[in-house]
Amino acid sequence: MKRVSAVLGSLSALLCCAGLMLAPAAGAQLIVVGQTAPPSSPITCEETLSYVEIQGSIAGGNGYVFPSSGLVTSWSVMGGSVGAQAFGVKILRPVFGNSFKVVGGEVGFFLAPGILNTYPLSVQVQAGDVLGTQYYGGEPAPCVFPTGLPGDQTRWDQRIASTSSTVTFDPKNTESGYRINVSATLLPPPVVSALSSVKGSIKGEKVVIYGSNFADVRSVKFGSSYAKSFAVESEEQITAYAPSALRLEKNLPVSVTTGAGVATSAQTYSYVGCKVPSVSGKKLKPAKRALKRAGCRLGKVTKVEGATARTGRVLRQHPSPGTLRVPGTKVKLTLKP
Repeated sequence: MKRVSAVLGSLSALLCCAGLMLAPAAGAQLIVVGQTAPPSSPITCEETLSYVEIQGSIAGGNGYVFPSSGLVTSWSVMGGSVGAQAFGVKILRPVFGNSFKVVGGEVGFFLAPGILNTYPLSVQVQAGDVLGTQYYGGEPAPCVFPTGLPGDQTRWDQRIASTSSTVTFDPKNTESGYRINVSATLLPPPVVSALSSVKGSIKGEKVVIYGSNFADVRSVKFGSSYAKSFAVESEEQITAYAPSALRLEKNLPVSVTTGAGVATSAQTYSYVGCKVPSVSGKKLKPAKRALKRAGCRLGKVTKVEGATARTGRVLRQHPSPGTLRVPGTKVKLTLKP
């Protein structure tokens, strides 16, 4: 493989500057995978053939393996000293031994020389997936940068790898003392740690969801139903309004879906209400107890035909039995002797 070196400073300066690339982006709890070259240090590859390259091993520091599932939101490469550099990124999933399946990536861009080039990307990954690069033959590319460390080893396979294709890296195609010049940002999946309340009225009430990684939130659900509305207050808090319910559903999981995955609460949510019981024929005190157990309250009591609160029995009630109303709804009773 033909490597044409650019000006390179001391190894200590290289590692210092490379380390600066590891800081998460402001405003999001992103994980940076991989490492780009310091300015002026990328080595230009000038091959007539195309190949895919990965980092086989690292001597230390930031690795090129995704530590968790999530959504890759961007990728970066340090441009070399010349213009019109074609380059691409690949996400590879281990299959068996030295074989990997390409699960996503981006086609080559013509990089701006001498500066960090960053591009958006949207690829779902699993823990253990690997960040790699695609070099397009016939065009110069800032493929790697030197570290001089034997533990830094790159591996390559001659091809243009399309998504869903399988790439097998021959152990003979290994080079020591280099790192591939690429990094990517990973948005980890959300985590739901707690709910502000675990029950609420059938009309739908406010619930604050606490957790982490609440970025790019797509939906909030109570069981299988979408929240009436929700607002992401921060990456640790969502304010949601439960949907109205037509029955007293119990123990519903609350889930948050982001671009990076789905998280479900350990706590469950239950609806409460007044499901009006039948109290026909009961005396007033037993009827009142039955209403209370059902989440209802005693409303206006009308006595007819000389009935009294002590001796009268329920002749009519409103709302009718089986009706579902909000908690504490008053039920009117008519008593007869």
